[in-house]
Amino acid sequence: MAKNIMVQTMSKMKNDKVGIVVFAGEASSIMPLTTDYSAAETYIGGIETNVMKIQGTDFLNGMKIAAEKFKNVAKGSRKIVLLSDGEDNEGNEKATIRLAKKEGISVVSVGIGTEEGAPIPEYVFGQLMGYKTDRNEQTVISKRQINALQNIAQETGGTYVDGNNLDNATSEIIDGLHKTSTSSESLVKSQNAIHYYQYFLAVSLFFFLFIFLLNPKREFNL
Repeated sequence: MAKNIMVQTMSKMKNDKVGIVVFAGEASSIMPLTTDYSAAETYIGGIETNVMKIQGTDFLNGMKIAAEKFKNVAKGSRKIVLLSDGEDNEGNEKATIRLAKKEGISVVSVGIGTEEGAPIPEYVFGQLMGYKTDRNEQTVISKRQINALQNIAQETGGTYVDGNNLDNATSEIIDGLHKTSTSSESLVKSQNAIHYYQYFLAVSLFFFLFIFLLNPKREFNL
């Protein structure tokens, strides 16, 4: 689902530069800005749940990496699309909002997953190897928690999108990215968002941090 959302969103873009940042308990930029969407899909398709050594969800680390992408972009024209299940394991929601406001970043947050919860699949080279367990070898159940996502979007002047409806989500993301006049946008996708879905069902992915940067030429930094 997360990958499909990303790919579908990119399909509605033209000449937008795209970069990719992923995060869990840590964050990393895995692709420089490019207009080569085929390359972006390849990078997206190669993301596995074990790409981050430190698991969890730390919005702040993801936001820091995203903010670095905007260092040469005027404040007030910076946007991020954050895809996540919303579980803020590190409790950094408020710090994330403060950083976004300081950097002039508006966030379009996309909630992925279900309130009922689901086990977190672990893949190696696209093959399902099992499900994530905790230190007691109990299966981890991850649930969508939208409060943090809604707060981050609201406090930064952005929009919250329900990511479970692919068609509507894609359109709402695009609308959110163009909610105000922008010269740069960043789309962020949480690695956690990918956990719910079978990678082999998707061609490739959009991310936190899939950062989209939109400049006067509509630069998206995935």
